[in-house]
Amino acid sequence: MSQAEDHAGTRRDFLYYATAGTGAVAVGAAVWPLVNQMNPSADVKALSSIRVDVSGIEPGRS
Repeated sequence: MSQAEDHAGTRRDFLYYATAGTGAVAVGAAVWPLVNQMNPSADVKALSSIRVDVSGIEPGRS
């Protein structure tokens, strides 16, 4: 075995890990906007809050 063959395995392993890491980042970057678009917009959030005046109800009443 020569020195080049010993380093070829470690280079190949590094390339596998680097490719997998880059792929994971790319998938995350592609999925993030798709998931983010499912969040409600500001106008929907504003309409979803309901304010009720409970000052006329005595404490302890249901």
